[in-house]
Amino acid sequence: MRKNSKTKITTVAFVSTILLALLIGDMGDNIRAFLRLLEAPGLLLTDHLSINRDYGGNMNGLIINTFLTTGLSLIIVKWSKAPFEGGVIASIFTVAGFTFIGKNVLNVIPIYMGVMLYARFKNIPLKDAIIPLLLASGFAPIVSYLMFGLGMSHLDFMIRFPLAMTAGLVSGFLIPIIAGHVFSFHKGYHLYNVGFTMGLLAIGAHGILRSFGIHVRPVVAPLENYPDYTLFLTTVVLVLSIAMIVLAFVLDENVIDKYKSLLKETGQLPANFSVLAGQPAVLLNMGIMGLVSLAVLLPMLIVVGIPFTSVLAAGVFTIIGFAAFGKHPLNTLPVFAGTILAFVVISWVDSPFTTLLPSNNPAGAYLSDIGIHGYTSAVLFATTLAPISAAFGWKAGVFAGFYHMMIIVIGGNFQGGFNLYNNGWMGGFVAATTVPVFMAFKEKKDLKKTT
Repeated sequence: MRKNSKTKITTVAFVSTILLALLIGDMGDNIRAFLRLLEAPGLLLTDHLSINRDYGGNMNGLIINTFLTTGLSLIIVKWSKAPFEGGVIASIFTVAGFTFIGKNVLNVIPIYMGVMLYARFKNIPLKDAIIPLLLASGFAPIVSYLMFGLGMSHLDFMIRFPLAMTAGLVSGFLIPIIAGHVFSFHKGYHLYNVGFTMGLLAIGAHGILRSFGIHVRPVVAPLENYPDYTLFLTTVVLVLSIAMIVLAFVLDENVIDKYKSLLKETGQLPANFSVLAGQPAVLLNMGIMGLVSLAVLLPMLIVVGIPFTSVLAAGVFTIIGFAAFGKHPLNTLPVFAGTILAFVVISWVDSPFTTLLPSNNPAGAYLSDIGIHGYTSAVLFATTLAPISAAFGWKAGVFAGFYHMMIIVIGGNFQGGFNLYNNGWMGGFVAATTVPVFMAFKEKKDLKKTT
């Protein structure tokens, strides 16, 4: 199929979905729900499913936001002439996933513009900066908070708007610069490198606002009366995963042989599976990782007794995306095992800080405790450490996943919720503090083998 035909099909699919989301149910409610998402503070873990429940009880506002934001991102990819492979696939799926918890078509624009300014400043093609451009949208809450946050309400909107836009532009400009330097901190054994970068910037932004007396804190929706879209979201992921698996075999009947070679990769960045094994093998891996995610997630939801929340949707879509850029079943399963073990241990701890009981804080979505949301989502997002288990063995992967779960909840306190990729932020610390130790033991083991 010609590239132009693919573009037309994608455009028609996106436009049709947005029109259906507008027309099904009450159009007024659907538009109001979408506008409410644009006005949300955006901070980690602003829950778009929870917000939508007040407008006709459907997901239409969220669907409009998801397709507009993802569509804008695809247009920029097309315009940049970047190949749709590896990191670009991972980034697009991450953008789509995080439209459930903080990203919207308004707050990503100044971030994207900032990275474009960086590309112009460095005199490089935009396609060379397209991955940090897309992933930098995880810092979009800085725009929404300065524009709509409660802590900024004392300022006139004519001050808040240019302040928010400027902060977004500056942040977008800085992220690719800093990302290139912090890579050496974890040496590619942590897949969410931009997430770690934005954690450093978020600490700065949080500190500056606190110095001006503005208290910022991560937010989370209470689970009391939370809209239960578990069946719908599970069906979407299941159908998408099976479709990708079927398509992989349609495109290449020998895809299994190429997939076996993909499974031998550690996933250490930069791990462009599209180049290493071909797109059919990548599609197969993405489909399988979607099924693996559901196999891990659904039993946990049943045991804990919570629905498929927005942050979990973000986690599943991110895993599917990064199946093109570093993750596969063999390097993620040990990390999953470590996170689940930690989840069990934490559930035994009698502490209000680590409680795994659903939060029913009557004060509202922006005042409740992070608890269950942070830990359940970390089970999925901790797979950012997948290259560790492939490079140093399954025991190292289990330990990395366990350690990640133990420290994840403190990350939001430092960065104030401006970085949506909180697991990317803390995962960088896990990789930086464990990889040197694993390398030391591996070197000693290798030395014994040669003597």
